[in-house]
Amino acid sequence: YGIREDTGSLINLFGDLRRRQIIGQLQFSYVMSETIGDLNFDEGYGFFGSLGYIVSINEHIEIPFMLTGGTSVIKYSAVGSNLFSDVSTQLGVTISPFYQLNYQFSIYSAFRYLKGFDSENRNDAIDLMDISLGLRVTLQ
Repeated sequence: YGIREDTGSLINLFGDLRRRQIIGQLQFSYVMSETIGDLNFDEGYGFFGSLGYIVSINEHIEIPFMLTGGTSVIKYSAVGSNLFSDVSTQLGVTISPFYQLNYQFSIYSAFRYLKGFDSENRNDAIDLMDISLGLRVTLQ
């Protein structure tokens, strides 16, 4: 398929646990394939885990700084209707500031960069950079 750079939209679903200033986060990302400009791209998703430290700016703003690791999978058709996939282990950083509206709701953002590594099955490395914005709901 070759080395390509492309942009598109993701749907991110995450959950985190925190104890004082330490935070752990699990995340699932799904690529909305219709937003990718490449007709050969069929599907993409990833599973990630993060661990980090929360810096409190004031009573409403907190910024978690996290080390992130995970795996991304992309599926594409390169010749005719043959379906291929690449799987890449990734390691990187996530910075995810949020603004607390009230006890239960926050405006959440995340800036994430993950460097991919080649696997032994001749898969290409998948580098990922994304910016997320959403609503965070706190359960207790």
